[in-house]
Amino acid sequence: MITNHGIATDAWAAIDGDCPISGELVGEEGQLELGVRTASLHLVCSESGLRNLVAVATEVLDEMDHART
Repeated sequence: MITNHGIATDAWAAIDGDCPISGELVGEEGQLELGVRTASLHLVCSESGLRNLVAVATEVLDEMDHART
């Protein structure tokens, strides 16, 4: 990923059914936390970014459902 400062980062989180997930609206941003404070991944999303995340997650979940049938 190219940024204004030339720094690229990559992060991932393994999310299972027991993974704590929380979210809140802060100003005009949706802030999501995957995991717990000492070991978590934070996502800060605009409304359109959050809608895109939900749409893609829904598509992948549909694929998982179809793969089981």
